Amino acid sequence: MTKTDSSKRAQTLSRLADADSLLIDKYLVHIAKARRLVENSLLAYRRDLCNFSVWLLSQQLSVTRVDTLSMQQYFIWRLTEGYHASSSARMLSCLKGFYRFLQLQNLIVTDPCFNLKPPKVVPMHVPALTEAEVEALLQAPDLATAIGLRDKAMLEFMYATGVNVSEVISLQLHQLDIDAATVQVQGSRGRMVPFGEEARYWLEKYILEARIELHCAEGCSQLFVSRRGGKMTRQAFWYRLKYYAQQVSVAKKISPQGLRRAFAEHMLARGAKLQHVQQMLGHADLSSTQSYTSDRGHI
Repeated sequence: MTKTDSSKRAQTLSRLADADSLLIDKYLVHIAKARRLVENSLLAYRRDLCNFSVWLLSQQLSVTRVDTLSMQQYFIWRLTEGYHASSSARMLSCLKGFYRFLQLQNLIVTDPCFNLKPPKVVPMHVPALTEAEVEALLQAPDLATAIGLRDKAMLEFMYATGVNVSEVISLQLHQLDIDAATVQVQGSRGRMVPFGEEARYWLEKYILEARIELHCAEGCSQLFVSRRGGKMTRQAFWYRLKYYAQQVSVAKKISPQGLRRAFAEHMLARGAKLQHVQQMLGHADLSSTQSYTSDRGHI
């Protein structure tokens, strides 16, 4: 390849990359409005779509110049690169939504994802935390410190509502109605969620006694703030949860999702209707909630 040819190829790939980037941005704006996705979800979509675009460019293709055969080759490549089936299933779901959007915008004629099947994912059942283990976690924070009181309120709130970690760290004060003991969650599926008296008590105590000690600036609207008064990160929450699990000797692998799973399984075990738990969790599909129980009698 001559120097001129190499330069032309680089210019072509640059134009394709720019065109892909514009379409990805357009799609993300669309789903941000249509599905009210939180920031972390949008970042995940962007990462997946950009990774796909990079692979296409290596094949001298673009997102609007790809057919079903090329799409199949992409997923074969992912297999040879060692990507997990669950990761590729998520990627295919992302791409299906993206290409439906492009088709509706008349930017492509044929959907290259049509009839593509996701790779089979072997389900992994992770034992949920028992009620005794959850109770031990809830009792672990040091209530003599502002951080401990924040963590106590946060854990009680999460176990009472089933909200996920992205939703809880994004909560604003105005979303909370202490008097009515409800919260307006603004995740991928906005919903009003009630919480009990225990969570209400600790939320009020945290807001009145500890939140200001965490250097929360005047006018700060964040509900749960970091040690420096800013927004908490997912990683910070995970570290706090892991710390408390070690403190109370919970041997099971623990994660923020584990607390959400415990909420759902314990609610169902106490006789809650599956549809009610589905609504509180914000699941679009009932089958997602059913994964928390083998007892279909709750339907």
